[in-house]
Amino acid sequence: MGWLWKLVAFYGAATVLAIAALYLTALPSSPDVSGFSRLVIAHRGDALNFPENSLLAIEGAKQLNADAVEIDTMMTSDGVLVAMHDPTLDRTTDGNGPVADYTFAEISKLRIKGVNGGSDIPVPSLEQVIQLVLKLGLKLEIELKTETENKYQASTEIVRLFEKYSLYESAYVSSFDPRFLYYIRSENPKIVTALAIKSNPPYNKLVEFLIRRDAILDYLGVGIILPSIDIADEVFIEKWLARGKAINIWTPNSGREKSFYRNYSVSITTDCPGGTC
Repeated sequence: MGWLWKLVAFYGAATVLAIAALYLTALPSSPDVSGFSRLVIAHRGDALNFPENSLLAIEGAKQLNADAVEIDTMMTSDGVLVAMHDPTLDRTTDGNGPVADYTFAEISKLRIKGVNGGSDIPVPSLEQVIQLVLKLGLKLEIELKTETENKYQASTEIVRLFEKYSLYESAYVSSFDPRFLYYIRSENPKIVTALAIKSNPPYNKLVEFLIRRDAILDYLGVGIILPSIDIADEVFIEKWLARGKAINIWTPNSGREKSFYRNYSVSITTDCPGGTC
């Protein structure tokens, strides 16, 4: 039976080392997230009336009395973060092909497709978005898309912008990909991060299993959870509020949905901040 004890000892030692590694690499607890509760957040700006993720859509959200805007980001070939939901240009601009194949100067020459056709609106950089949001007195959710290839470079660029504009109380960073959140708070733990989750997440089964463990949020130092509306029921909300997390639910649009969530101290990201749709 000596081999059995050796096997037990081996796995026991491996478990202890794994736990120690997790403890040593865990990130600090999240900064205060109370400033990001009970917000009405315009999904990609006022995208019903203006081209999504455009500066006009952000101004439109302000006119509808939104508290904040959610803006998606992708990275150009020369490392500039632009306001763009898709990894390709085809759906939202008059260009084509991957965003990552273009420099920012090249993308700046393109125009965003309007709600009802063409437009003369350029693709803004994330920095231009930040400047406008601060000018308008809005808060900002920056979503880093999972399709971004150079995740560490994108994360360090986010950190640079947070430090340049001192965004700690006016913005936070969200993603389905936990690597972004780990990289960002490893570089600057003052930044608030949010983990997005949904029923069919865009990653493999192993990552999904880990993300579903409650402890992973503490390991990442995540302060905000972004559940899709189909999983954000009363039990889910009360559980995470009790644990001190802020919650931002996407995307309640109907009157019934919005009325339900007004009963809780949660934020909502909606396509129609000025009413229902």
